[in-house]
Amino acid sequence: MDAREELKSWGGGGSSDEVSITKLAIAKLISILRYHEFYETVKNDGSQHRKRAKNPIEHPLPSIDQGKRLVDCTTDLSSYEIEHVANMLVKVNDKATSAFMQQIRRRLSILERPLVTARGEGKRLYIC
Repeated sequence: MDAREELKSWGGGGSSDEVSITKLAIAKLISILRYHEFYETVKNDGSQHRKRAKNPIEHPLPSIDQGKRLVDCTTDLSSYEIEHVANMLVKVNDKATSAFMQQIRRRLSILERPLVTARGEGKRLYIC
């Protein structure tokens, strides 16, 4: 069962026309975030501060090509409303990072190809 089918069954199995998949994902995240903590309170020498708990949650609507995806927050979001955090988490993706890495791969692959001299007499230069 893929993530979309899981969301539909979690949402009561209604038709996709009634409620969009994104709205179902936000509703599921809201229900998870009510009891989930990304941060824990640490007490030191009479003072206390918040520390990242390294407690990711599974993204309810991952991209088709990624499979399951975990989401963790490095920024303390305790001052935000749960609905706002859920909206932000649904929009999380790594497309910008993937595009940047793909640019680097393309630029490096040019350097991996042999350069043949103008005469083409079998002399090749390899740049690494």
